[in-house]
Amino acid sequence: MLKISRIRLTNFGPFKGEQSIELPDDGGVAIVYGENMRGKTTLLNAIRYAFFGKVIGRGSRQLALHKVGNWESAEAGEYGFKVILEFTYSDRPYELTRHCRLRPGVTTPQSDDDYLEETFLRREGDVLGPEQMQLELAQILPEKVSRFFLFDGELLQEYEELLRDESDMGRQIKEAIERILGVPVLTNGRADLSLLVTEAQRTESRAAQRDQRTRELGNQHARLLELREHHQAELQRLQGELEDRRNERKATDEALRKRA
Repeated sequence: MLKISRIRLTNFGPFKGEQSIELPDDGGVAIVYGENMRGKTTLLNAIRYAFFGKVIGRGSRQLALHKVGNWESAEAGEYGFKVILEFTYSDRPYELTRHCRLRPGVTTPQSDDDYLEETFLRREGDVLGPEQMQLELAQILPEKVSRFFLFDGELLQEYEELLRDESDMGRQIKEAIERILGVPVLTNGRADLSLLVTEAQRTESRAAQRDQRTRELGNQHARLLELREHHQAELQRLQGELEDRRNERKATDEALRKRA
């Protein structure tokens, strides 16, 4: 997660000379408040400029660089400006510097071509190369979704209409926001959980069927035991009757012999 800790400005917009703003290290939301035309939007533009080299005015119009510098310093013949951002991303410290200065030989700038721009990115104190710097910045804050983090509250309706737009740009911005928020991971996780739930239900069903079969076999075994006990009792009764008949037969045979 991107967390800005300090913003240092030099002749950027209404911030004349060197100015530094430190944000609290505590968790939660930091609120910058003040009356109109006091530089709140300029702070957002300073962050935007540091990351993308752009400054956005009202109506989402990009401002020319030669109109960004402090006008009092410009009247004194001091042109150019600089923004330094100190922040952490994934618990690693970064320092991003973007410096806009006059080209050699130019005394009074008239267009962006009269300026040179230098950008440096330090990660844990080490300066990254140009290509690696661009890759890092694109990962930390993709430009397509930056407008949803760096915006004036007055422009909320514009962003809402943009997301409602069915154009490719609106769709790409929506997809980029979802990637930043981790929506694809949640969506895939939900699908995986659904498959796991279905498989668990099938396993439970098979276990229940096996349990049902086990209960049926147990009941059948109990019935067979009861039937065996009944047959054993009946066998003992019949054996007793057979012994009684044999005794009666012996008595009858003895009586016949005596009469004979």
